[in-house]
Amino acid sequence: MRLGEILVAAGLVNEQHLEDALARQHLNRDQRLGTHFVHLGLVTPDQIALALAKQSEIPPALIRHFVHHDPKVANLIGPKAAQTHSLLPIAFSRAGGRRLAVCFRDPKQPELIGRLEKALGIAITPCVASELAISVYLDHYYGVQPLFGGAAAAKPKRPEFEDGVDIDFDEDESGLEALQLVDLDHRDVERAQPEAFIPEAQRQSAIRQALATAQVSSAGIDALDLIAAEPQPEPKKQPTPKKVEATPPGPSSTPIPAPAKDEWSELPEVLDAIKHADQRSAVSDSIMSFLEQRFAAGMMFTIKDGLAMGHRGFGGHLDDKDTVAALMLPLQKNILGAAHDSKELWRGDPAELSSAAQDRFLGLFAMSKAPSDVVVVPVSVGSRVVCLLYAHAHQGIELDDPDVDELAEVAEATKRAFARLIKKSRAATTSS
Repeated sequence: MRLGEILVAAGLVNEQHLEDALARQHLNRDQRLGTHFVHLGLVTPDQIALALAKQSEIPPALIRHFVHHDPKVANLIGPKAAQTHSLLPIAFSRAGGRRLAVCFRDPKQPELIGRLEKALGIAITPCVASELAISVYLDHYYGVQPLFGGAAAAKPKRPEFEDGVDIDFDEDESGLEALQLVDLDHRDVERAQPEAFIPEAQRQSAIRQALATAQVSSAGIDALDLIAAEPQPEPKKQPTPKKVEATPPGPSSTPIPAPAKDEWSELPEVLDAIKHADQRSAVSDSIMSFLEQRFAAGMMFTIKDGLAMGHRGFGGHLDDKDTVAALMLPLQKNILGAAHDSKELWRGDPAELSSAAQDRFLGLFAMSKAPSDVVVVPVSVGSRVVCLLYAHAHQGIELDDPDVDELAEVAEATKRAFARLIKKSRAATTSS
């Protein structure tokens, strides 16, 4: 069955939706049908992955697998190979013998998989994901854009705001049968330790085999641009005081960590913390601490390729970080798009601009009735909206006007902080 037919049979889209997506694809043939369904707000990237798995009979990689990928496996395949073949290594699995799970845009490529296995000296378990997810994570892993459509996609300037961006939805509620997930959820999947690479004595033979193969078969290793070096263990970290979560400073900077939630008293303190933040993550910490004190639920989205990507959030199911990382909402015919396109604060009843994607998002707050008074505030740097701040009060209660006004001030301070940090980052890059 074709992808559209699978989605229609699963009850995720109807015939009119299919016609609309096909019409969009006719105008942009470099993007696959599933990408257009996601941009229309009809389905999630994970629902596309499950449909592709059903179509190809190859297990899917869901977004949570990208979010929780093993960092060390990215060092086995270089950016050139990942970009050229639109593939992403995810994790090692010991199920059925040690194997490397690799996600492909086109998983039925036995010749390519054979070359990878020969060069790496380890068996490959192929899996499939949505084109959109692969595009996002190629940029996240390697800083490259995929070569979709047989030609190099124009590499845009690096986004002005680049904190972690990921996505996911629960496949059990997708309308599609949950399929075998490449053993990626199994306890036998190997993961890097949280703060360092696995010690040398435990890393065994896979990387060494890849290096040995590279020496014997230069054609395989060169053609695939595989990295011919083992990752070095990170230096042992010095103990840090409790409650200090900011990244260690550079040689000439002293970042100010966001105050703990119970330390806020007045808006000026929030603005001062944002003003003196030395990293974007510290700005995010300050924003979220403010939202948690003033509102019943809040969300911070980053903006990429016309989509609002979950970054930080709280309230209902959004207390789970994986659920936040799951969000990828199109900026069309909804409250997020209204704030993004106007570059102005949007406040009102979200039912005024209801869409399927927006309804899914609001449903994550686990309220018996959707909120009737919400606020979305854009944060711009130059001409570009880099993030959106969302908030609402407790069910059945309207937002307090002073809280909304203060959120607007926080957004303005964030705008200035991002502009300052971007300028500082560019100056450091130029000097080096």
